Formats: sequence, C-alpha cells, structure tokens
Amino acid sequence: MDSTTSNDARPRRAARDLAAALLLAALAGACSPADEPGSAGAAPRAVADVDVADLPVAVAELVQQSLAAVRAAPDSAEAWGRLGAVLDAHGLHERARDSYATARELDPAEFRWAYFEALMGSFIGDDPTAVAAGFERALGLRDDYAPVHVHHGQALLRLGDGEAAYGAFGRAVLLAPGMAVAHRGLGQAELLRGRPAEARAALERAAEMDPEDGEALASLAEALRALGEDAAAAEAEQRAAEHEPRLVLDDPLRFRQVDSLAVDPSSCLRRATMLLVQSRFEEAYVQAVVAQRSAPDEPDVLHCLGLCREALGDTTGAIEAFERVLELAPDYPNVTLRLARLRKSVGYLQRARELYDRVVAAGTEDPWVLRERAEVAYLLGDFAAAAADFERADGLEPSPAAVHHNWGAALGQLGRIDEAVAHLERSLELEPENPKARELVELLRARADAGGGPDGR
Repeated sequence: MDSTTSNDARPRRAARDLAAALLLAALAGACSPADEPGSAGAAPRAVADVDVADLPVAVAELVQQSLAAVRAAPDSAEAWGRLGAVLDAHGLHERARDSYATARELDPAEFRWAYFEALMGSFIGDDPTAVAAGFERALGLRDDYAPVHVHHGQALLRLGDGEAAYGAFGRAVLLAPGMAVAHRGLGQAELLRGRPAEARAALERAAEMDPEDGEALASLAEALRALGEDAAAAEAEQRAAEHEPRLVLDDPLRFRQVDSLAVDPSSCLRRATMLLVQSRFEEAYVQAVVAQRSAPDEPDVLHCLGLCREALGDTTGAIEAFERVLELAPDYPNVTLRLARLRKSVGYLQRARELYDRVVAAGTEDPWVLRERAEVAYLLGDFAAAAADFERADGLEPSPAAVHHNWGAALGQLGRIDEAVAHLERSLELEPENPKARELVELLRARADAGGGPDGR
C-alpha cells in the first residue's frame, strides 16, 4: 500500500475507535430491563448472589448491576433473561442457564429464553436427551431460525439418532444454504444413516466452505474410507490433523442479545475472532479495540487487531500490531511470515528480508516462501541470493512461468547468460504470450559479449 492509501486509512481507524469507545460507554446501561408488573400476592422470588471475587472489575460491576435489576423486578422475565445474558457472555454458563430457565418460566412464549437455556445445557454438557428436548421446546416457538436447528441436530448426533439429526440439519441447510456447519452436520447424519456417498457430498461442501474445520475434514475422511477411497481418506485425515474442530455459526440473535454485553478481554477477543471468520471486519475491529484497551500487551489481542486492520486495508496499522506481537512473543505462530509479506507489499524491503530469513531459518520447506524471499533479494540487488533461493524452491516444486522469468533475470544480472536464457525460454514454453521474457532473451543475447545483464523483471 502506498503512503496515500495508508493516510486515508487513519480517519477510518479513528471512526472505528470512536465506535469502540461508544460501545464501552453503552455497556454500563445495557442491563436495565423494561419494567414488568409483578404477580400480586406471590412470594418474593429468591435471587442468589454471584461470586464476582475472581472476575475483572468491569465484569463484576456489570454482573452486580444485573443482579440489582432482578432484585428490583424479580418477576420480570426480561430482567432475568438479561442477567442470564450477562453471565453467559462472560462464561458463567451454569448460572446463566438457571437465569434463562427462570426467564422462560416467567414468559413461556418468549423464544429467546427457551433457546438460550437449551444452548447453555449444550455448552455445559447436560444430558443430550434433555438438551435436545430444550431445543425442541424452542423450535415449538420459532422454527425458522437456522442456528437452533444446527444445535438441535448436534444434540441428536450425540444421541446417535441419525434420522432425526438428518431432518434437523436438512432444515438448517434449507434456511441457510451458506452455513458450513449445517452441511457438516448433514454429512455426519448421513454417516449414521449408513449413506457414505451422500455423506461425502455434504462434507465436501462443508470443507469447501470452511477449509479449516478439522471436524468436517475428519468426517470426510471417514466417508471416504467407507467408500474404499483410502488415498483420498489419508489426505483428508492429514488435513484434519492440521486444524482444530470448530463451530463457525452466524447467530445474529445471540450476538445482539449476549455477545454484545461482554466487557472482558477474553470474551471480546473470542467475539472478534468469530466475526473475522464470518468476514464481518468492521464489527470484529470494534471488539478487538475494546479488548486491547483492557489488555494492551496481550499478544492474542494484538494479533486479532492486526488481522482486522489488514482485512480493512489498513496495512500500516496491521504492521504496527504485528510488530508489537513479535516484540512480546517472538515465536508467535504465523505472524513472522504475515508481517514479512506486508512489509514487502509496502516496500520495506530490508525488514521484509530479515523476517523472511527468520521464517526460513525456522525450517520452512514452502517453495513460495523461498520465492518471495528471492524477489526481495532481487529488489535489494542481491542477485546471487535471489538465484540461489529460486533454485532451492525449484528443487521442492517445479517453478511456474513467472518464477523462471524472474530467475532468468537474476542470472542475467550475474552475467550467467546461457543459464538466464534457458530459464527465460522455459518461461516462454510455459507461457508463450510473455513479450517481456522474449524481449529479455533478445537483450541478453545481444549483450552476451559484455558479460552483463539488464534488469528485465
């Protein structure tokens, strides 16, 4: 990115920072429930304390405010539901489940409380029969919300009920065709039904939508094994081993009602990460900024902030965040290479080269990393290093046309004319419509007696 683009990004960052500040300011009043009439003559409903001793100060204050609201209106379903949401947002799932259950008892027709209560049971690991029944109760109130069908289907999978799970995930796919986890569940249900070919089709769709879902890849390997495709199954198993199982589920109701109440860094970071996966970059950035204000030197938070800035086109801001990550955690996974590529993209070549050197020294066998380092070396005028990296990469994987072109240009600068021409001709074999390579061949041949080579990149 050039300097003009980077400067233009600053007002956008300022606007997003202001949005984050407004979010923080708004959270203090987020738990004030609407007044609801109490039940005349009913015994007061007990409201147990929540142990906040080990919670961050901001979280403890939010919980206490929510408890006060419930005590002020103990028969308000909204107050109990909001208390459950505050507890839920900060990982206090057992108490959240109890609060949601009370809200549901007070207002049995409200879908949110039935859904969130069942969801807490799923998170906690309650008996899957009870969890499935809870989601069925919620579906009786509203059956057009895909996330409920997904969670219901997962409970049915745990029960081993492939037929019912197939129905749940099938409904989710109809409601949200782009939801990868719904296709994953459909494939897993097909496996339980003994239909590996149909399972494979659904799981391949899931893996295509979310290539980093280890669970989808592992289930795909199972389907391929059942079909006798052992080589493909082994490849899927290898890919599955490189990724954790994950649940990427776009649940806007839960985001508005629960996730948006979180004020602790870990909850904000978790939410920001999920939003990034869903390509909701502006929202993710706001949450990352909120997390950073409470944990300014936490590498995970800074890494997430850098990813958000990069996704939003703020290359300078992303570089700043990733450099800070490496200061705090020099071995942080994948940041060195990401930062090297960003530095290269904006012309900070010497720093980019230092970072590529670190990646290669760590033992990478990725030919593209070597080729990228070769390009940086070339631009810095180190043609021998560039030619060496192009050769090393070619030993790992045959080079494409553009790489042979660049390799030939580096060799030409070194005066190795015959080798340079050979690589340029190979580039033309692979990509005949490359006038620059053809012109460079002619120039090199014309200047062969001089022993030099033009920069024909």
